[in-house]
Amino acid sequence: LSIRIDALGKIMMNGREVDIRRVVANIQTYLAENNTDAAAIQAHEDTEHGIVVEVMNQAKEAGIQKISVLVREG
Repeated sequence: LSIRIDALGKIMMNGREVDIRRVVANIQTYLAENNTDAAAIQAHEDTEHGIVVEVMNQAKEAGIQKISVLVREG
């Protein structure tokens, strides 16, 4: 599962924008169709830390066991 967060905090999953309040539901839907327990969060270097932490927490709540965070420059 790949989750991208841009510099303005926009969250993208599977090529579409996801509201921060719907991350859990979107991950649960993804997990129902895909057998994985890992996610990679790719955050822009200017993304607010709190948004990244919130997405991480929601991923864990949705059932993701392994989360990696990558920071993209510019």
